[in-house]
Amino acid sequence: VEDLGAQLSSIQAPDGTEYLWQGDPDIWARRAPILFPFIARLRENTYYLDGQPYTISPHGFARDMVFSLADQGEDHISLQLTDTPETRKVYPFSFSLTVTYTLEGNRLKKSHRVENRSDKDMYYELGAHDGFRVPGPMKEWSVRLPGLEAVRLYGMDGQLMVTPPGFTMPHFS
Repeated sequence: VEDLGAQLSSIQAPDGTEYLWQGDPDIWARRAPILFPFIARLRENTYYLDGQPYTISPHGFARDMVFSLADQGEDHISLQLTDTPETRKVYPFSFSLTVTYTLEGNRLKKSHRVENRSDKDMYYELGAHDGFRVPGPMKEWSVRLPGLEAVRLYGMDGQLMVTPPGFTMPHFS
């Protein structure tokens, strides 16, 4: 786990098999960015709050900021990001974002906690964009989302703006 963006840097099996995408500048250089306080792009990178325009980079700023160590134990680590004068220029809220990774046997559990420290409603989106490396043929692997029967897919237009939901993909577990 890296402090920059609180993103995973490697997930390896005991035999050394790497399961996390390691980045390739020709394809996608990142590995597991956390998207906050916005997931998608904004038209002209701008939103309005109480009539005031705010310009923010696509996917927000969390992925490019250094998180501080909040807690660490033998089987877990928590990293935290809090607002700064710089973040308040583009996102006028007091907040904390805590990301916790916990090992449970041979499984890795990731959780996110967002706390509003402002005295007003705080609007945000939170996205996990973990990239996985599949060793071997894709047909031998699946993604399981317990509790979901189907996933509704959204698309993007030519300017990478989210479009209305398209088709529904059944969930097979």
